[in-house]
Amino acid sequence: MPGLWAVSDSRVSSSNSVLTDNYPKLSAIHAMSYQSGDFPRKHPRHLFSIGFAFAGSTLIGSTVREMLSTLLSGLKEIDYYDAPDLSFDEKIPSLKEVADLAGRIASKYVVSLGVHYPSNARIELVIFGHCVKTNSLRIFRLRNSPGAPAIVTVVEMPLHERDFFVFGDKPSEVEIAILEKRTTFQHHSLDWDRAPILVMLEIAQDPNFSSIGGSLQLCATGKFGIRHLPLTKPGEQLFVGFDMFEGNPLIGGFSYVHSFSLSHPNSDGWECSTKTQD
Repeated sequence: MPGLWAVSDSRVSSSNSVLTDNYPKLSAIHAMSYQSGDFPRKHPRHLFSIGFAFAGSTLIGSTVREMLSTLLSGLKEIDYYDAPDLSFDEKIPSLKEVADLAGRIASKYVVSLGVHYPSNARIELVIFGHCVKTNSLRIFRLRNSPGAPAIVTVVEMPLHERDFFVFGDKPSEVEIAILEKRTTFQHHSLDWDRAPILVMLEIAQDPNFSSIGGSLQLCATGKFGIRHLPLTKPGEQLFVGFDMFEGNPLIGGFSYVHSFSLSHPNSDGWECSTKTQD
């Protein structure tokens, strides 16, 4: 089934200092709606689930994420009285409209933070997933620039032109590393497709990339929604560096262990792929 995969590190740093290696930069956002008379909100209707990622200011990125998640989780269907009413499906917002909303929220916080800390008001956000409105996979990048820090632009990334994009810190270096890694694998083999994951694993351990580190966070999104995909080893279930098997893995009568995961690769990738001969 067609979909999008995203991978990120979990390091947050300030200048040359590491603040934490356990911060989630990839999140799932769920849009829900309620009927006009459902005041107790007992009957939510799921509209869609999308991915959210950020780089740059952790304060701005996390605030936009929480604001966007809160707004989309409590949507109310509009009734039209002075024009032909639209069907429920026609009222569902597009991913572009979600990205524009995130851009407006981000602009507010960029200006607010930039008044006192202009050098810290740099932000790059990514909204991605299956757009119900257009029935297609879409990726939107939102960012400001040093020349116009108060303006957050929203640009759709051309999925028809390439199969991966690099956002955040040192994009050129990371992209070159991915392309070089792919030369060691058979074209479109499993390891060739997953080269961005392998490269991020290597970079997270490379002291030359001091602002990239910690553990890897992965998620996959498509028509089915969005799922986190922890990299696991036998007897281990890590999520953003925390072992979910440690202590009690139950909460009430439920388990918070992820139902889907990705096995941790060895130094040459995953065993089931084929490498080219030197």
